[in-house]
Amino acid sequence: MLLTISQAALANAGPTATICEGSVYPLSGASASGYASLAWSTSGSGSFDNLTLLHPVYTPSVVDINAGVVTLTLTANALAMCTNAVSVMTLNITRQVTVNAGPDATICQTFNIHAR
Repeated sequence: MLLTISQAALANAGPTATICEGSVYPLSGASASGYASLAWSTSGSGSFDNLTLLHPVYTPSVVDINAGVVTLTLTANALAMCTNAVSVMTLNITRQVTVNAGPDATICQTFNIHAR
């Protein structure tokens, strides 16, 4: 009898992170081993530059930004008959601060002269 032992798939999507609105997020903290292929997915509607890479870049959508948070999931599809490994990370998205001082205005200079 020949017994072949395949390495179990392991996946780590990386730690929770926070970015500012308008930024993209490189998933450089992700790691995986013992896999035949990788697949990233999102709970939001943003996009990955290549969802089959270990370290893709995620671009949040307007829906993601409005929600303020999105979950990113890394699935490591196992070799042979082993079980796939799944890991999830949370990406918080902080809204940019906006200010409005009001519309432009013109005023007249006034003098306040006090007689003594």
